[in-house]
Amino acid sequence: MAPKRKSDEGEAKESKEKVKKQDPLEGLTPAKFTEGAKALSFSGPDNLKIKAEPLQYKTGTLGWSASIKMSVKIKVDGKEREVPVTGNLNLSIPKSKMKFAEAADDEEKETGESGDEEEEPKPKKKKQSEKSGNQEKEQKKSEKSEGQEKEKKKKSDKEKKK
Repeated sequence: MAPKRKSDEGEAKESKEKVKKQDPLEGLTPAKFTEGAKALSFSGPDNLKIKAEPLQYKTGTLGWSASIKMSVKIKVDGKEREVPVTGNLNLSIPKSKMKFAEAADDEEKETGESGDEEEEPKPKKKKQSEKSGNQEKEQKKSEKSEGQEKEKKKKSDKEKKK
């Protein structure tokens, strides 16, 4: 076998650089996904069958989801029982949310239109900690005023007795 020449190594590097991996998410949008994706079926023991439907999660990620309710037989203290179980199957496409955002940006650049114009700005939601903090303050205020009113009533009752 002949030794490798430096020119052979250089050609190999060039050919590797030319061959780029194609991004499987290129141009993916939720509309294209829901149009082209099919339900996925899974089966398991005891005739278990699950059908996961394609969807866009609330987060914007694309994937499939299924849930199932059924009973499973188990032995407890030597007696067989049926217990209800609930199962969830979530399959998400990694980075699909980011790709969708990129595709929307590209579309906006091409058409010159922004989809944001139609939407009204949503009011800021208070964080749970802010809500509970405000609720605590209000509760303390009402407790304080109730306590003050009780004190006043006690004083007036004492004065009436005198």
